[in-house]
Amino acid sequence: MPTPHEDPLLELADVLASELTSQWAELAGRSAARPDAQLPEATMHLPDSGVGARQAVTDFLDHIAPNLNGGVGPHYAGYVTGGVTPAALAGDWLTPIFDTNAGFATDGAAGQLESGTISMLLELLSLPAEFGGTLTAGATSATTVGLAAARQWAGHRFGVDVAQSGAAVPISVLSGTAHASVAKSMAILGIGRQQLVPVPCLPNREAVDIAALRTTLSKHQDSAVIVVANAGTVITGDTDDLAEIAALRDEFNFWLHVDAAFGGFAALLPDDTRLSRWQRADSITVDLHKWLNVPYDSGLALIRNAAVLPEIFGNVGSYLANEPQPMDLGLDNSRRLRALPIWLSLQAYGRAGISGMIQESVAAASTFAQQVTADGRLQLAAPVRLNVVTLSSTSTDIHAAGERLAKSGAGFLSPATWQSRPVLRGAFVNWRTDPAALATALLSQLN
Repeated sequence: MPTPHEDPLLELADVLASELTSQWAELAGRSAARPDAQLPEATMHLPDSGVGARQAVTDFLDHIAPNLNGGVGPHYAGYVTGGVTPAALAGDWLTPIFDTNAGFATDGAAGQLESGTISMLLELLSLPAEFGGTLTAGATSATTVGLAAARQWAGHRFGVDVAQSGAAVPISVLSGTAHASVAKSMAILGIGRQQLVPVPCLPNREAVDIAALRTTLSKHQDSAVIVVANAGTVITGDTDDLAEIAALRDEFNFWLHVDAAFGGFAALLPDDTRLSRWQRADSITVDLHKWLNVPYDSGLALIRNAAVLPEIFGNVGSYLANEPQPMDLGLDNSRRLRALPIWLSLQAYGRAGISGMIQESVAAASTFAQQVTADGRLQLAAPVRLNVVTLSSTSTDIHAAGERLAKSGAGFLSPATWQSRPVLRGAFVNWRTDPAALATALLSQLN
């Protein structure tokens, strides 16, 4: 009966290192998608006697790994899925070696590493140092942290400490094209999905109409208002006019949350002004496992007045430190050292290297768009505004073409609907994505 004491760690390390080298070298030939994947039934049963770590690894590589998609490879551009850089992968491997509980900062440097990493991210994104926050599991939990801070602000407007009393206060959340995670966060926080107020967008855009937003704001002055602005929408990669929305703060008192899950990295594009004035936001969501290309799961919640976070997420117990800990800034108490893969990436590639990766993705999106629309069978459903290519067709069932592409394993684009038309979306966030190969694979699946 194998036990952890008997597991041959050095032998396992050799196997895993060999597998890393092999998988990395073979990514170009790995199936981009596995829509028909089916795990062997035998792998889903608990053995009475363990087989040992070496055999368990072998079983995974033989029976489970072949059924996983090749999302990290060069032919996957579905959803908004990043890849993983060598430095980030090294950080992810190192993290469990130390297995530090990063919720505490009283028995090691985990808290210092996280706060320092967040400061480096602020510098990378050209945001003021007055922002603070926490690393999260992704954009959904980051948005939940941001809206929790907004809910606390709303309570204070009505003389209520919501975190303490739980008393409901009237809150309206206004947005042009809110991501699904916004409504989910509202449900979690007790704000309620029905308090999400859609605001008309500009014609043929996912960007909010500023005049319509002003009108809507004027109708909701009896409640505390949260405006969720977008920097990079999911379907077309559009961005709200953040400068104009920020200017409305001079007329109306509202909390400004910027959903910059992937579009925040546009701050690294030379002479790009779409994020002008986003530093005036009260809270910001950024997804690091998207365009920063660190492994899942990794997000960032930024709050202008981060001192409010312990009011909401603070823990009380005689066994806990008196001063605020990392666990007092977000949803999780115990968590892995999420900062390490991020820190290693920032150190390894610096501003110039990461900016280059962002610029290459934007160029790849343009290249892909040109190649797939050249013969006229596919059209752009929306202009390529950042790194998302949205395709439609008048001559072929584009969703069926996307399904054939996924089943072929030669590529993956995610289906969606835009303005009542079926579309396929290519999101270029993975540093390895090959636009020419992906274009060729898609065109080969058209009728």
